[in-house]
Amino acid sequence: MGISVVQTKTATITAAFSVTVTLTPTGAGNCLVVCAGDYLPAPALHGITLGGLAGNFARATGTTSGDAGGEIWVDPNCAGGQTVLVVTCGAGWPGGIGVVVYEVSGLVTSGAVDKVSDATGTSTGITSGATATTTAIAGLWVGMGFIFGENITGPPSPWTNTTLSGYDSYGDSLVAGYQVVSSAGTATYASTGAGSAQWVGAVVTLRGLPAPPVARRNPLPMQAVARAAYY
Repeated sequence: MGISVVQTKTATITAAFSVTVTLTPTGAGNCLVVCAGDYLPAPALHGITLGGLAGNFARATGTTSGDAGGEIWVDPNCAGGQTVLVVTCGAGWPGGIGVVVYEVSGLVTSGAVDKVSDATGTSTGITSGATATTTAIAGLWVGMGFIFGENITGPPSPWTNTTLSGYDSYGDSLVAGYQVVSSAGTATYASTGAGSAQWVGAVVTLRGLPAPPVARRNPLPMQAVARAAYY
């Protein structure tokens, strides 16, 4: 079975410390990847629950830069049948929160995170920076970019992007994207802001399941070998 993005869901909120994402019921053992961007000058330490429980979520990568915060969290082995995911920010000035959630099948359920990278800056060019070369051959790369007070555009194909532009009273924007890969490489997620502002970029590479063993053909029975040699 190959890698497949089962569903993509989004949610935004203004002037609050948490946002709820409504999911199609999740499949047990699939991977949930949460990309979150927020305006929150205090450290933006997110907490995530699925169906009211912390589950297996862990922060893979992300950082803050002044008014910009962005993180990627991963639950590599999610509970099945869940429809409510809640992202909560740390205490501070309540800003706007944007969230993109991917549910993915075909990834390993333990040790899914391979390589990560994140970066910050103030400009129109938003980048995660490049990861080290991945050790996994088949896998999924997921990236995000967040910019304070400006619209944003994601990178071109082969990235598949979801954009939340100007989603709060500050005009903040978030873009997240993914691509399925079949060879090792270095991942960079580079997006573009409409104007120069503080930004955060991040990318994570996830490991796919190993390819199933190739079935060996049964050798010819000895009688068939003898007949073939005779003729």
